[in-house]
Amino acid sequence: MRPTMQSINRNAIFNLNKLAASLQNVNQKISSGKEMSAPSDDPVNLVGVLGLRSNIAEVQQYQENLNYGQDIVMASESALSQIKGLLTSARTLAVAQSTGTVNAENRANIAPQVKNLLELAVVLGNTQTTGKYVFGGYRTTGYTNAEPAPFMVDRVQGYRVNGSTMTPASLTAGDLVINGLAVGATAVDGLSDVLANASAEAKATAINLMADETGVWATAVPVFQLAAAGVEGGTIGAGDLFINNVDIFAGATTVVAEDRDNVVMAAINAQQAVTGVVATRDNGGRLLLSVTDGRNLHVETSDNGEQVTHINSALNVAQDQVYFGSLQFSSDKVFSIATSLAGDGGLAAIGLAGGQAVTGELDDVADDGLIVVDDVARQDGSVRYTGDQVSDLEIKVGRSSTLAVGRNGQTSLMDTGVFDAFTKLKNALLAQDYTVATGKNQATDRGVTLATGGTGLATEAEVVAGNFTVTVTDKAYYPPRPLTIQIGIDPTTDSLNSMADKINGIPGLQASWDTNGFLQIASSDPARYGFTLSNDSSNFLQAVGMRGDDLQVAAIQSSLANFDVAFSHISNVVSDFGTRSNRIDSQREIFTSLELVSTGNLSQREDVDLVKVLGDLATKQTAFQAALNATAKAMKLSLMDYL
Repeated sequence: MRPTMQSINRNAIFNLNKLAASLQNVNQKISSGKEMSAPSDDPVNLVGVLGLRSNIAEVQQYQENLNYGQDIVMASESALSQIKGLLTSARTLAVAQSTGTVNAENRANIAPQVKNLLELAVVLGNTQTTGKYVFGGYRTTGYTNAEPAPFMVDRVQGYRVNGSTMTPASLTAGDLVINGLAVGATAVDGLSDVLANASAEAKATAINLMADETGVWATAVPVFQLAAAGVEGGTIGAGDLFINNVDIFAGATTVVAEDRDNVVMAAINAQQAVTGVVATRDNGGRLLLSVTDGRNLHVETSDNGEQVTHINSALNVAQDQVYFGSLQFSSDKVFSIATSLAGDGGLAAIGLAGGQAVTGELDDVADDGLIVVDDVARQDGSVRYTGDQVSDLEIKVGRSSTLAVGRNGQTSLMDTGVFDAFTKLKNALLAQDYTVATGKNQATDRGVTLATGGTGLATEAEVVAGNFTVTVTDKAYYPPRPLTIQIGIDPTTDSLNSMADKINGIPGLQASWDTNGFLQIASSDPARYGFTLSNDSSNFLQAVGMRGDDLQVAAIQSSLANFDVAFSHISNVVSDFGTRSNRIDSQREIFTSLELVSTGNLSQREDVDLVKVLGDLATKQTAFQAALNATAKAMKLSLMDYL
């Protein structure tokens, strides 16, 4: 069968188009520099190319993460180095103020400078890079009006609300609902002799059993009771005074007015191990009873017992009274306490009442049975950390691998003691809020009266009948709640031991003579209680080496150690950041090499070999030109030529 002219022409045009397309493909490779311009060009090779491109993009993202991580490390190192400079400045001030040649007024004038250094340290703690807090842990963003930054000066750690006097009512299951969860019934506390399921300890225990679920903890604040009047002279004996169901006096005992010979105070303290109660008396002879834990204080007196002690009232008639401690509620987050009882009934049982004026919480309504604690309480000199307290900031450097680049503010700053160091120095410069004091004068005999001249204190002869003032401040409240007691001294009846007992009986304080003969006074809870000693008309504080200047110099010198410890901790953190920077550099080198290798492999797969493709172009151009010539000649043939 002979082909027709039409089929010849059609085949010629088809072949020309095919050659033209092949030539165009070569031109496309030359112009783009790539082997493939469409998936159909080389489907098998395309799979490898896409895989390499994905790997390179992934590596480039990790490199960006590393760059971000390096910014975090550099900003953190810079901030910490500046904080070390602030510590050095504060320590220099402390050294200059720790000598006896500087007076209290000059030291007080330096306190604002230390406060300013504290505030600058907080500003550095809130350092940001690319709009994110470097010491926030994983909480680099997402702060609120209530918590505007990771570190807040003059704010307490966590949310808290303080209760006051509780009603003598136990809690049944469901009386209280904390953060939507019902609190169980109170059980006996194992300490109190009466109303043992209504004590601060019992209620705190019931609330804390749910603390893991509610996130709210209750702290039992011990109760104390100051007598209505001073001790009166007379005789007191068995059955006249019961404290927590313990009969204090076994037989008839003579009592002098104002208990100047400490007989009543000593008898109560002798039963402390059983009652959990310590006693002191003020300069007016009024007894002060303090419970050492969250149990109730139960004081029962006969007519005679009340007439002599006046612990319960100024009346001379028998009394049977129970005094309750209070509760403090705290949480890391905003929390609510509600009651299912009418009004604020269930809240009253834990010493709470509604209303903004009572709770200090904005928009709180009285008698609605609900208290929402959403305001961060103030506390002068305290620093609150609101960031991630557990995790350090990490970046991804692999599909399942991470690299720590930041440090959360809890471990990098709060736990180093840096902020406490500034605050304690400021308080020492202001002669306030001491948490520990040690007399600098040594005694050899603490049992004899001061008038005998045998205590071993060099200036014991200068001690006269008088008093000094002790102020203990409960810093867990805002504003802080002070308790001021004047402690009297009579050299003819008081020994060094009795004076330590008087101080030891003050709520929030512990006092004793150490084995070397030095008087030790310390806060029973340094985070909560601070104290000052002042207005000594008896010269007792001077005799034991606890004058105002003695205490102030000792506190300032003690702060030097705080700065040394904080400086050492900060230096360790800076070194850790140096290690993290080295890890980032090493990881960056790995990814740079990996990107180069992947890019080379990708180039081999998709980039054009110009030498080869130019040769291919020449070949295809020659073939196309020959085909054109052949087709042109074939097109000229007539039917007669074909026949």
